[in-house]
Amino acid sequence: MKLSVQNKMFGIIQEWQTEKLSRAEICRKHNISKSQFFYWLYKYQKTKTPEEKFVPIEIIKPEKTLSQIRILYPNQVTVIVENICDLNLIKQLINLS
Repeated sequence: MKLSVQNKMFGIIQEWQTEKLSRAEICRKHNISKSQFFYWLYKYQKTKTPEEKFVPIEIIKPEKTLSQIRILYPNQVTVIVENICDLNLIKQLINLS
């Protein structure tokens, strides 16, 4: 009996993961309480190996885009900064005016 309940609950959790339903939706669909769901989710996660707990991600490098900031000072000097992420440097350049 206990194993069949576990199989049923693990099946619900797997359904939740594959169908990408919210926790509330899956609980309503199977007429279980949220606390039951979280209890079985905890049990389910304990059965997984560390490798299975991680979600694989794919890092996609953006296409090369040229971003630039132009700072025009009152004396008509223009500073062009390309592909920079250092906001402190930009702040210092702006404060020079």
